[in-house]
Amino acid sequence: MARLKKSDKVDFLATEKQFFDHLKDLWLELPNYLKGDFYVHHKIKKYADNNKVETKDIPLKRKPSIVVVASYGDLKKVRNLAPGSKVILSEHGAGQSYIDVNHNSYIGSVDRSSCIAVLLPGESHIKKHALAHPTIPAYPVGCSKLDKYINNLDELNSRPDKETIAISFHWDCRVTQETRSLFNFYKRPIQDLAKDYKLIGHGHPKDWPKFERFWNQIGVEPVKDFDEVIERAWVYAIDNSSTLFEWAALDRPVVVLNGSLYRRNIEHGLRFWEFADIGVNCDKPKDLSQAFDQALKDPLKIRRRRKEAINQIYNNLGSATETAVQAIEEIANDWRGRV
Repeated sequence: MARLKKSDKVDFLATEKQFFDHLKDLWLELPNYLKGDFYVHHKIKKYADNNKVETKDIPLKRKPSIVVVASYGDLKKVRNLAPGSKVILSEHGAGQSYIDVNHNSYIGSVDRSSCIAVLLPGESHIKKHALAHPTIPAYPVGCSKLDKYINNLDELNSRPDKETIAISFHWDCRVTQETRSLFNFYKRPIQDLAKDYKLIGHGHPKDWPKFERFWNQIGVEPVKDFDEVIERAWVYAIDNSSTLFEWAALDRPVVVLNGSLYRRNIEHGLRFWEFADIGVNCDKPKDLSQAFDQALKDPLKIRRRRKEAINQIYNNLGSATETAVQAIEEIANDWRGRV
């Protein structure tokens, strides 16, 4: 293939660690002839270096043709820094959206200006995107960050202490009720149970300082890095996060934390409530101990439902990176000369 000009290659951009995590394997596997530059916010540059990704600091040094991002905020940043550049938007979660809001961070939202394609976790998300943007192609590629785990699952699952439970919470996002955190709802019973179970504490990076303080205060070890949580815990308890489904994809038990903020009469899909039965549900703080005990036993009925649900949520388990890279190549070749 003819050597491409720098401006014809594909660049990547990530401003936050969780967005970088969803893009790094795509970048590493992208053919060299197509690699441009990977731009990151300076606060995650050291993290990128540790993951063997050579990066450049934002702002962009030139106007790229095509940029791959993993969030709506980063799509906007490309539009502001390099007007006219085209964007491939890769979903960084499991595809959760909410029927009573049209926030641009979610699948099916209105603003996809400059976006020429989207990469989605699975077929089940295609319809919602297509209803809003029938002219923007969508590729059900899966979740690339899961590949390294799925392809080494037996060895991976032999490592954690089977009695260790990780507890995590979403940040208190006020887009709608179901994006809110249940941290305040559950923090007292967690404190009471800390002496009875082997616990480690996690939390969404946007609110990590608050979570870290709490875990330290109650004598539970805080673990910021989700990869480390995977290495050490067997059960994962969480209110609302894509990590709920990522954990279940590893064929490990989850505890789904519900609360009065979460409306039972509203069907958003996915976490609320189509796949909420992917694990043991805990509806009240007083039932947390019972939920932990049941999850540690991991009943056959729940194991079967977990596998069934994961296969409906994610395409290409174990080969998502390869599939996504092929999609990026296809998109770039199609758009070359038009941007």
